[in-house]
Amino acid sequence: RSLPPPSAHCMLAVSEICANIQLLNPSDKQVTRAYGEWMRAVEKMASTNDHDALLKHMTKLLGHVDVYEVARLMALVGGLLSVAFSTFLLSTEAAASRETLDKKGGILAHWYYHTKALLGALWSPQIWLLLALIAFFVVGNWSWVGSSLQKPAALENVRGAAGLFRAIGMALASTGTNYEGPTPAWAVTSCAASVARLLRLAIFERIGLAALTATFAGEVGKGTVEPKIMVALGMEAWSFAVLLPCILRRPTKILLLSAFLLLCFAMITEGPFSIAL
Repeated sequence: RSLPPPSAHCMLAVSEICANIQLLNPSDKQVTRAYGEWMRAVEKMASTNDHDALLKHMTKLLGHVDVYEVARLMALVGGLLSVAFSTFLLSTEAAASRETLDKKGGILAHWYYHTKALLGALWSPQIWLLLALIAFFVVGNWSWVGSSLQKPAALENVRGAAGLFRAIGMALASTGTNYEGPTPAWAVTSCAASVARLLRLAIFERIGLAALTATFAGEVGKGTVEPKIMVALGMEAWSFAVLLPCILRRPTKILLLSAFLLLCFAMITEGPFSIAL
């Protein structure tokens, strides 16, 4: 209970996949080249003993934007799924330990209770039936799904869903933990990241307070914010808001969050702070 549930990390992993869906297009030659460069670097890492030369090669390789994006996606998704699996194993370990305390037995009984808890956690007909239904739909309509994902409009919709999955993951993390352990520190960095993404989107789209005020007032036309941009801003604000109660219980974490937010706002303002950063 002191860690976000596995479902939260899975939703965050799905959001990263949606946000970088263009990196999963096998017909893009630049993407396939980036994957090829990365896999060759991994093979070289396993076969060489010259760590200095390997470090220089990896630094030069990550200087390419496409290779860096591929490595970033693999690291994020792999890390989030690893944490989700570890949290799942910890939950089954706790369930087995509670059952073992009530009954006596040797190592075989200990193994039996842990296996029983693991199988009980894995046996969820709703999840497996949902996954099977999705798999049948994709396989049965593979040509339509493949052709649709190659259209720019479809890719844009998938990227837009990243904020939704991220907001769901943050909500699951906020409601599925007791705010103990490392969760408050994780909430601080997640809130700071949400604010950074919100400010980046506002700067990229050149959104000012006047445009936001006109949009909230119900005005339509020039000088207002597009609905899809407002939804993206709202998802980031929601991700920040649902984790804020976890931080407010720890005064030291409030100071840490304030420091992160100061850096975020200093980056977008003109002055000595932005020059130094």
